[in-house]
Amino acid sequence: MSKAPTYDHLRVFGSLCFMTTPKQGRDKFQDRAKACVFMGYPFGKKGYKVMELATSKFYESRDIVFHETIFPFVVSTKDRTSSFILNPIQRTGGDDEVDHVATQEFQSDSTLPR
Repeated sequence: MSKAPTYDHLRVFGSLCFMTTPKQGRDKFQDRAKACVFMGYPFGKKGYKVMELATSKFYESRDIVFHETIFPFVVSTKDRTSSFILNPIQRTGGDDEVDHVATQEFQSDSTLPR
């Protein structure tokens, strides 16, 4: 008998996520997680492909916490001015709380979709 597939592992592309850093090679003052953006699924592996926001490096990991309602690269077109989120993580509160989002305003060029 066949059973219905599960879709529990599917996530929202471009959403904010935190990749846990391994304990090996980490001292007690280093971050336990890196802020990343979910980019997709690696071919032939279980896990997720993410891009670290601070360094723009790509990683593949299974130990990730997702925040599927926060998108670090949101583009807002208001009076031909675009707003990109540059620093989505400035935490002051609890574990699941993102308190402040810094943005930078600039004039949009013709390469951006409208």
